[in-house]
Amino acid sequence: EARSGFRPGPGKSVVAEVESAAFPYVLAKPETYMNSSGDAVRVLAERYIGSDVERLLVVHDDLDLDMGSLKMVRHGGSGGHRGVASVIEKLQTEMFPRVKMGIGRAQRGEDPEEFVLSSFYPGQKVGLDQYIGLGAEAVIIWLKEGLENAMNLVNSPSWAQF
Repeated sequence: EARSGFRPGPGKSVVAEVESAAFPYVLAKPETYMNSSGDAVRVLAERYIGSDVERLLVVHDDLDLDMGSLKMVRHGGSGGHRGVASVIEKLQTEMFPRVKMGIGRAQRGEDPEEFVLSSFYPGQKVGLDQYIGLGAEAVIIWLKEGLENAMNLVNSPSWAQF
């Protein structure tokens, strides 16, 4: 449970420091523009995990995954995601795990940048809370059971999808 909810944190971010039965952890959200999120993540990493980027889990949207699907990966390139590219650039490594939350592609011909900044289509709002809950559950599994077990579960065909 968070000590005091989210509060201003280092590097243009908000953080919630959480005490769990097993170990403490920090939830953080950059408050920079997406394309500059690496600036905040670098400062957060310096403060909380040092150079051990395997202790960092980045959760981000992904145009290449259908709306409602999740994928957990060990590391990799940005896949064209400018926020992830910023994190890679500032950390000087691609070796951090991620949870990709699918938002699908624009259905009405919008520019991709415009699409990701706009509201969900009306039909996509149904079940959105459950989808966000699945993303949170993936993070909890990673915290409790480690990356390998979390990837095996989240990336399996049997994993619940919204």
